[in-house]
Amino acid sequence: MEYRKKCYVNENWKTAFRKDPEELPPEQEDEWVTADLPHNWEDYQGYRGLSHGNLHGTAWYRKRLRLPKETGRWFLELEGAGSYTSLWCNGRFVGEHRGGRTVYTADITEAARPGEENEILVRTDHPEKIDDLPWVCGGCWGTPNTEGSQPVGIFRPVSFYRTGSVRVQPFGVGVLCTRNNGTVFLEIRSELKNYSAETKKIWLCQQIFGPR
Repeated sequence: MEYRKKCYVNENWKTAFRKDPEELPPEQEDEWVTADLPHNWEDYQGYRGLSHGNLHGTAWYRKRLRLPKETGRWFLELEGAGSYTSLWCNGRFVGEHRGGRTVYTADITEAARPGEENEILVRTDHPEKIDDLPWVCGGCWGTPNTEGSQPVGIFRPVSFYRTGSVRVQPFGVGVLCTRNNGTVFLEIRSELKNYSAETKKIWLCQQIFGPR
C-alpha cells in the first residue's frame, strides 16, 4: 500500500545574504549563518519610519537532508519564500516559483537519493521594482510611508514528503456547498496526478464530517 509521509525540516539551515543578485553564494563556510525556519533577513525593519527602507537582495539557504530509504515520489514544500524562489537538489536544478506568499511544491524525485544525504540549495530573490507580483514594496514606486515588513528569505516552514505514483495535487480538493429549500448539497472535486507511465486503477474515498 502506498501512502503519504510528511516531515518538517526547519532546524539548522545555513543562510547568507547578497545585496548584489549577480553575486554567487559563499564558498567559505564561515560566511554562512545558521538559522532555524521561519527566517527573515528583512527582520521587520518597518519600525524605523522611513518612506523606503525595505531590504532588497538575494538570500541563499542550504541544508543537508537525509531521506528515508523508501521508494515513491519525493517532494519538497516551501510554505512561503521569495518573492522569487529557485531550488536545487544535489546540484540539479529542480524548479522555480514566483509569489512568495503562496505555497511552492517541488518534485525532487529525479534528483533525490533516498537513504543518503541530500543537499538542498534554495535561492530567494526580493529585487527592487517588482512589477509582476502583487504590490510588495510601494517605496520602489515613490509611494510615501510604505516601509513595511516584506519578508526576505524562507519565512514560512519547509517540509518534505513521499507519495505513491498517484497523488492528490497540492490544493487539489475543493468542496462546493449550496442550499436549496432547506436542503444542503455538497460537491467534492479532487485533482489527481499519475506520475507513472502505466494506467493506474485507484479507489478514492472522501469523507466530510459535520459539527459535533
